[in-house]
Amino acid sequence: MPAYNHLTYSDCSAPDKPFELVFHNVSKPEVKLHTHDFMELFWMQKGRCIHLINGEKVELAPNDFGFVMPEDLHGFRWIDGRSYRIANLAFRPGVMLKILKRHALGKDPFWGKKAGKMRLLRLSPEDGSWLDNGFSDLGRGPASELALEHFLLSLILKISPSAEEGKFDKCPAWLRDACMLMSKPVNFCKGPRQFENISGRTLAHLSRILRHSTGKTPVEWITEWRMKYAAERLSATSEQIHDIAAECGFSSLGRFYSVFNQWHGTSPRRYRMRSSHAFPVQGRK
Repeated sequence: MPAYNHLTYSDCSAPDKPFELVFHNVSKPEVKLHTHDFMELFWMQKGRCIHLINGEKVELAPNDFGFVMPEDLHGFRWIDGRSYRIANLAFRPGVMLKILKRHALGKDPFWGKKAGKMRLLRLSPEDGSWLDNGFSDLGRGPASELALEHFLLSLILKISPSAEEGKFDKCPAWLRDACMLMSKPVNFCKGPRQFENISGRTLAHLSRILRHSTGKTPVEWITEWRMKYAAERLSATSEQIHDIAAECGFSSLGRFYSVFNQWHGTSPRRYRMRSSHAFPVQGRK
């Protein structure tokens, strides 16, 4: 077992503060291994580094987000002697325990008790921007437990794994990250080749691992997200159907109608009419 330090909350913050948010420009080769009695969120903003956690080595890149439990033994190292910028949010475990109990969220809404790579998430640019704004608001506002709880609840709703993402518990991190990015309209509209580009694997290899993890092909995975998005736009907006079809990546309106009908059991137009009786559509009078 390597030598390490144990940090207490008072080592990094005043005793009466509910959280400590710090933006580090790390210009030293190593942040030595340590444990602590507080919970920690970290977000890579610039550069790259190695995260050492419970015997694993994980390379971090911009927009990588991690969740560290008090019992985790972790530290950071330079890559090629280059500095990096990382944001750290520290807070007492009791805050999260109260949130979990109040909202019946289970033991951990992020990555359970699994260490290392399973508690690391590569955020999309959109989610990275959201987190940047969230950290900025938290840092500028009053340092209250209420502000911290608001941020953590928003974070849970924004990026915690859904039931669908739970299927990736035992799959490679690259596939989990690629699937999350492919759930965004800007990516699924471009089809399987975009899936291949994002994953960094050949389409054949991607297809094999995706089918093993989810039972779906890349086309089936993309079609599911396209149909969810199309149904949402039909229900919530007054956009023209051909525009929604194009946003989803369909060049043929007839093909869009056919696939939509297979998924939802009705045509896009009828789906919109049925939804409009239950919910007012934006832009309609």
